[in-house]
Amino acid sequence: MKRFFFISIFFFGLFALANAQEVSHYRIEAAFDPDTHSISGTLILDYYNAQKESISIISLMLLANLEKEANESVAKIVQDVSYRYGFESTFTEISRVSTSNNEKLPFKIHKGFEFLQKYSTKEAVLDVMLKEPLEPHERYTIRIEFKTKLAEKKSDLGYYQDVYTARFGWFPQELPIVDGKATEGFLFNAFTYQLKITFPESYILAQIGDQFYEEIVDGKHLYASESKIPVRTIPLSFSNKFKRYTKKIGDLIVNVYGPQKSPWILHGNHDDDAEFLFKKVGKIISHYAETFGPLPHGFITFTIHYGEEVFFAADGLIYIAETFFFKDMMSPGLKDRVFEYIVAHEVAHLYWGIAVSNDFYSDDWIAEGLAEYSSISYLEKTYGKADNFFETHSIFFIFMYLVQAFDPLSYYFPKTIEESYFLNYRRFVLDGIDQPIHKETHFPYDRTNFDYVRTYIKSYLILKSLAAYVGKEEFNELLRKLYHDKNTDFITTHEFEKIVQESTYKDVSQFFSDWFYHNHHLDYEVVSLQSSPIKKTFFGPIIRNEIMINRYGKAYLPFTLKIEYEDKTTKLLFIDNEKESFSIVIESDKKIVSVELDPNQDLPDFSRENNYYPRKPIKYSLLFEYPLDGYNINFSPYIFGGYGIRINGHFLDDHYWTFLANYTGDFVYFIERFAYHLGRGQFCDITLNQVLSTDSVQEFFLINELGYSFTLFEKNKLGLTRFTDIDANHFRLALGFNHFKELSVDTVIGDNTKDELPDVIEYVRFNYTRNDIVSLGLINEFEALYSPELISPINNQLARFTLRTSKLAKLTSYINSYGFLEAGYNTEHNIQFYKFDLDELYLFDDVTPSLRRFLGSVEFSHPLLRTRRTRYFGIFEDSLSFLNSVAFEGLSIGVLARAGYLWDNDFGSSEIHGAYGPFIEILNRTFFDVEFNVRVGSVFPINQFAATDDYKIFVEAFAAF
Repeated sequence: MKRFFFISIFFFGLFALANAQEVSHYRIEAAFDPDTHSISGTLILDYYNAQKESISIISLMLLANLEKEANESVAKIVQDVSYRYGFESTFTEISRVSTSNNEKLPFKIHKGFEFLQKYSTKEAVLDVMLKEPLEPHERYTIRIEFKTKLAEKKSDLGYYQDVYTARFGWFPQELPIVDGKATEGFLFNAFTYQLKITFPESYILAQIGDQFYEEIVDGKHLYASESKIPVRTIPLSFSNKFKRYTKKIGDLIVNVYGPQKSPWILHGNHDDDAEFLFKKVGKIISHYAETFGPLPHGFITFTIHYGEEVFFAADGLIYIAETFFFKDMMSPGLKDRVFEYIVAHEVAHLYWGIAVSNDFYSDDWIAEGLAEYSSISYLEKTYGKADNFFETHSIFFIFMYLVQAFDPLSYYFPKTIEESYFLNYRRFVLDGIDQPIHKETHFPYDRTNFDYVRTYIKSYLILKSLAAYVGKEEFNELLRKLYHDKNTDFITTHEFEKIVQESTYKDVSQFFSDWFYHNHHLDYEVVSLQSSPIKKTFFGPIIRNEIMINRYGKAYLPFTLKIEYEDKTTKLLFIDNEKESFSIVIESDKKIVSVELDPNQDLPDFSRENNYYPRKPIKYSLLFEYPLDGYNINFSPYIFGGYGIRINGHFLDDHYWTFLANYTGDFVYFIERFAYHLGRGQFCDITLNQVLSTDSVQEFFLINELGYSFTLFEKNKLGLTRFTDIDANHFRLALGFNHFKELSVDTVIGDNTKDELPDVIEYVRFNYTRNDIVSLGLINEFEALYSPELISPINNQLARFTLRTSKLAKLTSYINSYGFLEAGYNTEHNIQFYKFDLDELYLFDDVTPSLRRFLGSVEFSHPLLRTRRTRYFGIFEDSLSFLNSVAFEGLSIGVLARAGYLWDNDFGSSEIHGAYGPFIEILNRTFFDVEFNVRVGSVFPINQFAATDDYKIFVEAFAAF
């Protein structure tokens, strides 16, 4: 009787309430099968026609089918980074569609979401044909029998380590209709629901819904959930390894579901179970409730998600990456604020993206930009604007900086989130790949791998400027009203502009045109400050202070100017002048000694170093820092091969130089390098190397090059957010001038010859590299070198050409292959300095220089512990860790085969050198995230014209910060 009452309440108790709301209502009865990793069930959809016209087709999204097939445009090795054992299909099958009276309805499945370029789109939409048109504001009930299979992968629809994640897409969901047709965007209509789902008894489902019930029935774990308030999704997170923590914070119930065997939860050096998270969530919720209004739901649930440190949110359920569920032994407390900021960002999505939603294709900035604005505002209110990102007072942070001193490029800790954001935005502006924040549905966005900068970083910086433009209090009040009025609704960029206009009574049309619909940029410069007395009075002289301002870029915004007088008093001026060049004249009895434009850094001004007059002085430090408003020089010890010092100077990464002095015992060498970033992958650089012998006054220069490198970006249609060099052509042209003085060849390269080097060697080098990782997995390299003088007493010319092509491919779910072919041609072959050798074969120590060469290699590997690391993608999929200090990332066994074909004109001979043999490769990440890659194996040489040597053992080791 209890069971019948439970189910009856579940199915019918809230139907009248749901029917009264102008949204569709979903009733789902489903069951999970752990053997097939699938969810099967029946969806009873009480569809509400919210359109002004009648419809005869109900369209639903089958989002699981977006990963039914591997994307043909993506190389297998790239596709593989998301899957544990190679690509595995995720899909939804529809077995039957019928009316509420169980009458069969015709349906078809067809292509959709073509703008989602990194997915399969052939079976993305389900069309159900109605027996008669459905009039506006009427309802129609259909039954859909479905089955959704999940794949083993780290994603928001899959399973990993026996934790199942289904943020959305696990059941058919209505496709929004705009202007009488299925939308071409990516929207989620709000709806109410009732869910009943069964699992094996050991499985625990993370709490969702406004009402949540659970019960053991006939050896099955029965869960029922109801939503009184419209939602966008029915998110699921379940596992047979879950451990639950719960706490009431005010009127809110906060749940945490994590690994059952983990003694530490959640993040950092905190032995208080989930208390650290509870404390942070309480502060975040309190701030948001005060700023935007309270959340309508009475709970928030946090759950573990196995992904590459990815967090995401759904209705009432926030997924946290697994790395934050374990005690951090090596950096205790260092990233507490980072974690707090990420949680604040995801909680903000309960307001922006879920409650107030948007098209996640063209207007994703609404969800992400407003979440960034909310979370960073919270962080600044809690910890201030300076040094608010890392726990800089921790002993470990200081120790990390000491480690950084030995390798300045290893660690860079931004002091604020905005600092790192500004650097990213600035780089994209200078590289010419900036994008409008709003993305039109049919806008030809070729470089979608840069969407992260547009959606998160740029949108936050512009929203911050918009808040300063209309007033921060007014802007927060606007957001509060937006959340209240548009809850469960959609907004677009144009609607948001209209809301700002009407709420603040300010004309923001030009602001939105510059930043949201065009990729204009802005740079103000304080050009000069001049002061001169103009007359004398009884109280003293009157001084005329003139400040000259220039504006670069097509965008315009008013700004604040801070002036400082000679008596240390300051004054703020609000300047609204649209001219590209103008002066500000201030007559006063005091002289102005300094000027600062935009002191609060409210503007998206991408060159802040010229906002001061006089300019800020050079900053000296022992740390590798990125001051946004000046030049930085840092000093560090250098101990590689000896001891010495390295000095780096840079302004951001626009231009930088390095001076290195190092003593090795036999030589003292100096390296000076200067590089200037010209934008869009272009660099101009010069390198000077000088070596002094400690035995005499002998000295020589090596590799003194003046080089120019540039990159031509090509279309990238895949949305791979982290790889900016995909489908790119890289070129480098270098002029070399090497000067040698009183130094014999044997000093440099051994005892093979006593010939003296000539005094001057000049050369021209050209390199071309083509990256085509996505479609074919190829890297093609071409190098040509020409020298008018030979490294020999004989005055001949040297020319060298090398062509190399390589491919990283996935053959099966378990076997990878890597191969390369290389061909070279040399006009002069008896030059030890430019010799071609076969060091790649691990066993040929002394190879006669050749006129021509041909090399090839094929390598097959079988991973025992599969990882996401490849030669080109430093991403880990799986790891075994000990106290978060030593991580065993992967183990592969394989077989390699390599061969080289050489010709030698002097001896009239040609040879084939080769090797084959097994190897073991260990991938490891250990102390301070130093990555070790060790390869150990044995190879058997093959020599066509000589006796075969015994096999040799090779060891390769690579370590990098």
